[in-house]
Order: sequence, then structure tokens, then C-alpha cells
Amino acid sequence: MQATQSKSRVVEKKTGTNPKHDMLVRAMNQIRMLTAMFVLGMAVNLVGLPQETTGFAKTATLIFLGLHVLIAVGLVIGSVITLRLTLRAAPQLGRLAWIGLALIAVTFGAGVLTVWLKSDWWSYVMALGFIGSFLIYGSLCMKGNSPVSDDR
Repeated sequence: MQATQSKSRVVEKKTGTNPKHDMLVRAMNQIRMLTAMFVLGMAVNLVGLPQETTGFAKTATLIFLGLHVLIAVGLVIGSVITLRLTLRAAPQLGRLAWIGLALIAVTFGAGVLTVWLKSDWWSYVMALGFIGSFLIYGSLCMKGNSPVSDDR
């Protein structure tokens, strides 16, 4: 009987977490994934695209690109989760979360178009989207951590 009661208390504590804390953790995870995206993108630029390389370099760049794509999917999913958590925890910061989601979507689309059209212009749009997303999620973390979270 006592074990059942202690288990239910644990469950209650987990479901009663602080929504603002969850929002901040999620926004920081977005920043971490964006940082990983930057490093992987630079690695692909340094080594070269798979069609431009051979041997170990080709294997390395394929791995870098594969991880780049997986993290991009994670960023898209994460931006939706961040939006939902932000709207629940700090609705006044919802606009930032919406902008973050839009920038991630545009950046993801630019990445797809970069590969599909083989155009460096879309790669440039992808870089701009990265910078914008990084700034937005950083701002979300800063404003979410401030005692008075306003939308200025």
C-alpha cells in the first residue's frame, strides 16, 4: 500500500513540473541543435559535398550531411514543441516562439531547395534563417528568464 502511494506521489511530481522551466529548457535545446547544425554545415563546406569528394572524405561528408538532416527534422519538431510550451507558460512570449517556428520552417525549406536546385542562393537563405533562429531562441531564453517577461 505504501509503495503504491509513493509511486503516485512521484507521478504527481512529474506531471506538476514548472511549465516556464520546460519552455526555457526546450528553447535552450533549440539553441544547442542550431549550434550543432552550424558545426555540421561548416564541416560539409570544409570537406566538400559528397559528389565532390572520394574515399574517407566522401564517407565523412555523408555522415555530416546525414546528421545535419536529422537535426533539421529535430529542429522542426522542437520548434512546434517550443511554441506549445511557450503559449502555455508565457503567452506574452508567444510571438517570439511563432517567429522561431516560421524561421525554422523557412530555413528547412531553404535547405531542401539548396539540395534540390543546387543553388548557393538557397544556402545563403539557410544561413540567414540560422542566424535569425539563433537570435530568436536566444531572445526567448533571455526574456523567459527575466523576472518580468514582456513582449518588447
